[in-house]
Amino acid sequence: MVIWNTIRELLQEAQVGLLYGVMRIHQPLVLGTLSLDNVLLPTEFALDQNYPNPFKPITNLKYDLPEDSYLDIAVYDILGNLVFYLVNKNQSSGSKSVQWDAKNNQGEPVSAGVYLYKIQAGDFSQTKKMILLK
Repeated sequence: MVIWNTIRELLQEAQVGLLYGVMRIHQPLVLGTLSLDNVLLPTEFALDQNYPNPFKPITNLKYDLPEDSYLDIAVYDILGNLVFYLVNKNQSSGSKSVQWDAKNNQGEPVSAGVYLYKIQAGDFSQTKKMILLK
């Protein structure tokens, strides 16, 4: 009975109702749009937290583009100095990821510490923090 109550609470949070074991949706739940090749496309820009975090020496950054966009993703040190350009080009819509190997634009390893990564696509801009361990 405890599991059933937990499931019911989760469904209520998602605004999904149960009627005799049959789900009925009170409001449409939109996660993305379907492309011509049946791939679910995101509906809004997003930048996820890097994984793993803290990391050594490689981390992954995931992001969503709801439309084709000119995209900049760059890594900065805590003082705001550019460390590395991860992406600096036009990209098609979709869910994407990029990897950073803790090197600067000259190909040299960077020191341990806190770094910022920023995405800029059209009017969308977001910055997040990551920690490099040695």
